[in-house]
Amino acid sequence: MPDADQVILEVVRGLRDPSSLSSIGVNVTFNKGMLEIDNATSLLVVAQSRDVAKGLLRLRHDPQALQRWASFLLASSAIIDLSLEDDQYGDVLLEGLWDAHGGGPVRPGAIAAAEELRE
Repeated sequence: MPDADQVILEVVRGLRDPSSLSSIGVNVTFNKGMLEIDNATSLLVVAQSRDVAKGLLRLRHDPQALQRWASFLLASSAIIDLSLEDDQYGDVLLEGLWDAHGGGPVRPGAIAAAEELRE
């Protein structure tokens, strides 16, 4: 079985689709615009701004994947603690997640912040 924390962070970083979480016992279902997360394992991972920035940059040119990813992150508090509130880039990245979730373009400030956080 893969390392559960690493799999979750790979989803946050845009390296895996949220559906891949089934490999660690977390079932994610997208159905008619609704998202259901069944976390029978009680996993909880802290994701930092840098993790979110990587996902945003990786998926920004694929609007459907970006919207799905952002919707998942915003609804995933049962398994992901988005530790953005105390970070200088946190607010603008969160606004970018909401932009992507709504299917619109991500504000330039969020992309700029993500690029600054790029390693």
